[in-house]
Amino acid sequence: MPQCPRDHHILEVRPALLLASSRCPQCAGLWLPATTVNGRIGWVARPHPVSVHGLPPRCPEDRAPLLAVFHHGVEVDLCSSCGGVWLDHGELEQILRERRIELKSAVQDLGQEAAANPQAIIDLADLGSDALSAVLDFIADALSGL
Repeated sequence: MPQCPRDHHILEVRPALLLASSRCPQCAGLWLPATTVNGRIGWVARPHPVSVHGLPPRCPEDRAPLLAVFHHGVEVDLCSSCGGVWLDHGELEQILRERRIELKSAVQDLGQEAAANPQAIIDLADLGSDALSAVLDFIADALSGL
């Protein structure tokens, strides 16, 4: 069972018509498996792991180190082995803001309460195709310099 790279809780698979993902029930981080990322943005160059101080977070799927890639103020964690991507809680929302996608228009059928609460956990299953494309384009841009 895939585990959260931050707190080691078992990830919950999120059903989505457009994109496979998993969410940590504790920290609300989001895992995008390599098949999802590569299938939408093409082959991603995989950098070799670098030595870091302390223990780096580990990939939920293969336990390889996650490498932090910073892009427009957002940290995207890339698996050094499989190419999957981890987004910590709030990073999905940061990407949507960076791409100027209004959260209220990006979220489908969450109800008035969730749409009115910017602290609500937004999941990929909740996003429309425009917002989803914006998120994957952001990830592609972030990883293009590797």
